[in-house]
Amino acid sequence: MLLPLCSYSQSEKAVLDLEEIIESILSEDEDLNESSFNELYESLLYYYEHPQDLNKIDAEFLSSTRILDPLQAEQFLNYRRTYGDFIALEELQAIEGFNANIIENLLPFVKLGGTDDFQVSLPRMFAEGKSTLYTKWQRVLEDQQGYDADQTSPYLGSKDKYTLRYRYEYENRMKLGFLAEKDAGELFFQSRDIDGQKQFNSFDYYSAFFHLKNYKSWLKDFIIGDYTVSLGQGIIMHNNFGSGKGSYVTQIKKDGRPVRSYGSVAENNYFRGTTFTLAPTKRLEITPFISFSKRDANIDTIQDFENTQVFFSSILESGDHRTESEIRKKNKLSQFVTGVNVKYSFEDFIISGYSSYFSFGEKLKRSDQLYNTFRFNGDKLLYNGLDYTWRYKNFNFFGEVVHADTGSIAYLNGILAALGPKASLAILYRDYPREFPSLRSNAFGEGSAANNESGIYLGLDVRPNYNWNFSSYIDVWKFPWLRFGVDKPSTGYELLGKVTYRKKRKYSAYLQYVIEKKERNYTLSQSAVSSVKNRFRQRARIHSTVDIAKGIQLRNRIEFSFYKHADYSSNGFMMYQDIIYKPMGSSFSFTGRVALFDTDDFNSAIYVYENDILYEFYIPAYADRGFRTYLNVRYNLTFDTMLEFRIARTVLENRETIGSGKNRIDGNSRTDIKMQAKFKF
Repeated sequence: MLLPLCSYSQSEKAVLDLEEIIESILSEDEDLNESSFNELYESLLYYYEHPQDLNKIDAEFLSSTRILDPLQAEQFLNYRRTYGDFIALEELQAIEGFNANIIENLLPFVKLGGTDDFQVSLPRMFAEGKSTLYTKWQRVLEDQQGYDADQTSPYLGSKDKYTLRYRYEYENRMKLGFLAEKDAGELFFQSRDIDGQKQFNSFDYYSAFFHLKNYKSWLKDFIIGDYTVSLGQGIIMHNNFGSGKGSYVTQIKKDGRPVRSYGSVAENNYFRGTTFTLAPTKRLEITPFISFSKRDANIDTIQDFENTQVFFSSILESGDHRTESEIRKKNKLSQFVTGVNVKYSFEDFIISGYSSYFSFGEKLKRSDQLYNTFRFNGDKLLYNGLDYTWRYKNFNFFGEVVHADTGSIAYLNGILAALGPKASLAILYRDYPREFPSLRSNAFGEGSAANNESGIYLGLDVRPNYNWNFSSYIDVWKFPWLRFGVDKPSTGYELLGKVTYRKKRKYSAYLQYVIEKKERNYTLSQSAVSSVKNRFRQRARIHSTVDIAKGIQLRNRIEFSFYKHADYSSNGFMMYQDIIYKPMGSSFSFTGRVALFDTDDFNSAIYVYENDILYEFYIPAYADRGFRTYLNVRYNLTFDTMLEFRIARTVLENRETIGSGKNRIDGNSRTDIKMQAKFKF
């Protein structure tokens, strides 16, 4: 018998805090990037304000919100295919594997009823949309070495960082975005002579896009400006969530639309041009894309008696242009990218084929280090790949294979299996040859690039009832060739175990343990010769969350870290207390933390997620001995105007300086402040 959803019904949606839902998804993921964070936040915010019809939502909705893991999403879709449209929200309880917690997380974003309207004209979208403007300022209060004019190659600009972000949106159908940013240390509305040429700097970075989404039944996406491309499982490139190791042990498959508009302050992670997705039939989608952009790069020259060879040795990702040296590297490399993705959907089988071509203005020439022996050098690359998903009963098979015109082939294959209503299993095998050229990959793996690695991953999630959850994974890998800091082929493994207990809307706690073994170069203090030795990292965590009253929540964490490399060891400890104050109906809210930490050195540093202002997140490393506090304050002046303030301060008791290089502070404290205003009109 289906019971009324009385304790988490649509009438109580206002009780659920959107940011709390987002934090529960993000707080355990230490491999985020700002673009994917913003994309997830915007998707959740839109669907929270515009719940979608249960009988119309598809795999794209489920993957873009990350409310359900891939297996839960498959169970939802299989139920609807088998039994037809839902007639009541209570029917969610009948889906195999769905418990009260899963349903509670899904309900704020869905409803029954509603239709797709493909008749909305573009003039109407421009007339009836809404604008949102964000302005942000931040700086470090203490003096840093880079701002000392007597230093060699000092920072040219002020300590202030400014961000201006504008969005115009009509529902989730049309978006127009503009972003401008000036980083700390960069010139701002100033002139400067660089290599004899006078340069005027306003904002250092600009980004803009126009995006139509589901405009017609045959036009799913149309983007002009900055955008990202996600192909297959990320062996070539991917910018969506998924396919990472973490406490969500079965979320290893990548999904989502192949193209998305880009509105991040990360300055080197986008394509610039145009793309669109055509759907001439319900089963067929065609997505061509073309881009021309400039990248920051290290440009070098080799001159002999006959000619001069110009090449680049690396692409720079920081986006910082604070010194004359950094400014000289700005936009020095042209990048042309084009390609097409073709997707065809059967009832239970989806296959995509794609081709992608990269061309650079100069040739890539890496250093002659031995670990670079098989890595790509050149100025042109062509990839051709296939990606598939096959659903069979309680199994979801997926994978990708890619051929590069250098002659190498990389692939991965995975299985997601529902082992009954209370358990799920994930298995993934990858094989990325040492010579496979990896430029923008974001595939599952231990290394940052999809090459020189093979391995197998197994993840198991068991949910005996609403209160308890047990999850674990083991990942074993091999690097068949040398790597930076590892002077021989090497192996490694990583193991995670997590036990979670929750009492609905009152209390939750978990215990988590992670151990990782890698091989790294090790140099004895009395010798200049390195040998490769095992390196172990272990982390143990106890975390609890308590709702002590309506709108008031406490979070506590204690974490230990242990590092051992041959005969050297380093240990660390951290504990924090959070308070989250977000009362219903109040214009004022805040979150705060007090954290104590003590680590022998950076090897045993502990990485911790922190709440931040809207559209931002922060995962700093707690290292050395000291304490850290932060306070985020939000005040809604009106329904359309919001102000935010953040202050964070770190004090190290065993150090006389903080930071290194030009960011070094002569003192044992660092204070960061931010202010942001949001206007809707």
